[in-house]
Amino acid sequence: MRENCPFPATQAETLPAAAPTVSPATAAARGGQSAAKYPHRRVFVDASWRSARAWIERAYPSGLDAARPELMAKFPELVANVDHLRETAEAEAAHYEAEPAATPELFQAALRQWEAAVLDACAALASVPPGRATP
Repeated sequence: MRENCPFPATQAETLPAAAPTVSPATAAARGGQSAAKYPHRRVFVDASWRSARAWIERAYPSGLDAARPELMAKFPELVANVDHLRETAEAEAAHYEAEPAATPELFQAALRQWEAAVLDACAALASVPPGRATP
């Protein structure tokens, strides 16, 4: 029966090699971790980041990356807060991806805090008229 199987990928010797679930840049940011222990959790984390960025870009189409230089000049403390909250969210994501008993709640809470800080920073920047000093 097996010799008539039309699916060669069901044979162990024809299965593809394992693909990394973390980009090289993300792995470097996580201290060299090359793959998520739970790949399905990595998919959830990636989708959550994309969703948060989509909300930010919906509110502020230029997004944080385009506004960062001006934010650094006018509101460096907000940028520092955004960076700190991003690092916290990334750490919670790594914990969720690696620990068997971890749940996504801490990661989601940290991600929401980062998203709110980005929106606050963009709102602060948008409230300053061009050419005027910060309030």
